[in-house]
Amino acid sequence: MTFAYPDTPLFIANALLMLVIVYTVRKGIEVIARSGELLFIFMYVLAVAGFILIISSGLIDFENLQPVLEEGLLPSVKVAVSETLYFPFTEAIVFTMILPYLNNPKKAKVTMLCATGLSGINLVITMLINISVLGVNLTARSQFPLLSTVASIQVADFLERLDVFFMLAMVIGIFLKLPYYFMRPP
Repeated sequence: MTFAYPDTPLFIANALLMLVIVYTVRKGIEVIARSGELLFIFMYVLAVAGFILIISSGLIDFENLQPVLEEGLLPSVKVAVSETLYFPFTEAIVFTMILPYLNNPKKAKVTMLCATGLSGINLVITMLINISVLGVNLTARSQFPLLSTVASIQVADFLERLDVFFMLAMVIGIFLKLPYYFMRPP
């Protein structure tokens, strides 16, 4: 929110989002799950539209992806184990709190594993796009590399300044993650 509304106090933006999250948590897990179902479809429509716009704008340069594994496989595995294994998947740990209270926990386990795999694939695709558009150095230095990638979309001098879609996806993602951290087991 700091990049979209630089003059708005961060407290206001956070308070508004927290009010919505508190209301959702008070309504229960079913409301959170149904909101997730609806917003999941919307997020994927945004993601596919963004991917198509990035490709059609001609921003992807596959030269930025070379050399692949320049220093071998070991440095990549070290980073995957030490930095990325726990970061995007902590929600899976939180979801295990809910598993004992479900009618069919075995089905939920399979769904959770599939969702974790899909999240990993999405992260890989996003990073490949960011690196192919921005290059390694700018992607590594950028606080929000996907924002920089989306901001560089320019199709036929008509579609520009699509940062708002990134911000919308970010707020939806935060809204879908945070309620689970505030829930108490039933």
